[in-house]
Amino acid sequence: EIRAIGGYADTLLFGTLLFLCAAQLALTYTSESPARKWRWLIYLSWGLVAGLGLWTDQLILPVVLTSGLFILLVCWRELLKPLVLACLLLGFVVGAAPLLADKLHAAPGEDSLSVLEKLRGAGGYTYTLSAMEHEIQDTIQISLPMMSGEPFCPETELAFLGPDSPPTPACNLAHGSWSVGYLLLLGIAGGMAGSSLWQGWRKRTLVKTELALQQLLRQQLGRLLLLFSALLSLAFFTFSLASVNDAGVHARYLICILIAAPAVFWPLWQGMQNWRTHATST
Repeated sequence: EIRAIGGYADTLLFGTLLFLCAAQLALTYTSESPARKWRWLIYLSWGLVAGLGLWTDQLILPVVLTSGLFILLVCWRELLKPLVLACLLLGFVVGAAPLLADKLHAAPGEDSLSVLEKLRGAGGYTYTLSAMEHEIQDTIQISLPMMSGEPFCPETELAFLGPDSPPTPACNLAHGSWSVGYLLLLGIAGGMAGSSLWQGWRKRTLVKTELALQQLLRQQLGRLLLLFSALLSLAFFTFSLASVNDAGVHARYLICILIAAPAVFWPLWQGMQNWRTHATST
């Protein structure tokens, strides 16, 4: 509990704020009325948080992309206004100023892109079908259950990080079942959000979409993009060297899946609520 590994608590805060700003902008957007000053402040805030998040830890990139896409899909007309776009860009430049300054003054071969390229090619690792299968297996059996809180069989490659469990069939089953359950919930949540979005889109009128239906469409789109951010983070991690070398130690790189946890577990919560309502009514 007292070991300091920087950037991860910040990533949770910044990632949550990014989707909070995006949801506020998307759910209150109307194309008929002009942008209010408080909306400019939220655009400025989103840019600032995105810049700070990327400077702190670039693991937040999936959340930046998906929350930014949420704003783009709903508020694209507003983004064409010079003042709104200026607020967005100004916030990002201010937030990412330390990162940008480092890139400008970095020695040749020591900038972020060069370092990432070196890490990706470390050890002469080549991507083959068997290598990808190994990455997927380690992610499902070690990294995902460890990061999402699987309580039965803790696993780590370094003794000082905590207790370890032997690779027994029972523990392997617990890890695999936990990951399959998580991925199943993720798929169900995505399917429900996508289905609601499609049904709402089909019900739209030819003249003007009612406000309630408009809100429903935007809520489901935001939920779908939040789930996609978790899937994107999982994909980036799986097909990288982090899942090959010390998959338990590097499980912390999946920190962004925790931001989407409420959306992942929403179908389970809804099912429990419906069951409780049915049980009390009967």
